[in-house]
Amino acid sequence: MMIYIVIPTFNEKKFVKELIERFSNQTISSFKVIVSDNGSSDGTDKMIINNYPNVKLISNDESYWWTKSTNAGIKYALKHAKNDDFILTINCDTIVKNDYLNNLLDCYKENNNNIIGSVTVDIESDIIKFGGAIVNRFTAKYQGINFNKKFNENYNNTIIKSDTLPGRGMLIPVSFIKKIGLFDEMLPQYFADYEFGFRAKRKNNIQCIVCYNAPVYTHTKNTGLNNMLRKLSFSQFIHSFFTRRSPNFLFRRMIYIYKSFGAKFFLIHFPLDFLRLIIGSSLRQFGQK
Repeated sequence: MMIYIVIPTFNEKKFVKELIERFSNQTISSFKVIVSDNGSSDGTDKMIINNYPNVKLISNDESYWWTKSTNAGIKYALKHAKNDDFILTINCDTIVKNDYLNNLLDCYKENNNNIIGSVTVDIESDIIKFGGAIVNRFTAKYQGINFNKKFNENYNNTIIKSDTLPGRGMLIPVSFIKKIGLFDEMLPQYFADYEFGFRAKRKNNIQCIVCYNAPVYTHTKNTGLNNMLRKLSFSQFIHSFFTRRSPNFLFRRMIYIYKSFGAKFFLIHFPLDFLRLIIGSSLRQFGQK
């Protein structure tokens, strides 16, 4: 049994190095690290080649965003993996503890035939940024489970069923990838991981599970996780709804909603999602929330 760890990256050499070092100290050894680099200009490729010969480096160009880059790593893994192996997707700006992989596998053994996700914790504050999500298809309301609560020993052995999962620590059996397919490249930067989780459940009856014994600690300020940390000018705020660099990008949100919930719920879900997005983003940007 082998875990193929897929890490997409672009100009994140410091974070990539830190994460590789964390994986080199795991309590199990049956894994292979794959870094899928999207034309970084900061020396990420040379750092990996010179210092980590056991890491597989896939060299892409700058047209590869999160989804296509992750898929490139998965495609490499599938050429070498057996049916009982696993794919683990994880972002480069994260760190994990030494027992991370072992705890993920233990969680899978107790909850097999499911996709296992990691609880996401802010590295500076120990605040939970993803602990599971329940989504009401009719109201488009996302309920974050344990969101913004302090992560501590009270959560030991906690297992949460979730409607979907982020790609920051998602353990997927190879056999599931063959059933579900790859991440959807029509969602190049955001939402492809969530759409994958919804697709797994809606079309393949595969449950998403969040394992609290396997936290992923994220450099939240470096990611799109916490847009409320960044104040934008009015023009930047408006532009955020029309650029794929932003999770607010309306066109991609439309695609995500349609693919995740189908035509039956689209006409209800998208207007409500749009309304919440506009109001919530506006309140955060202009200091009322």
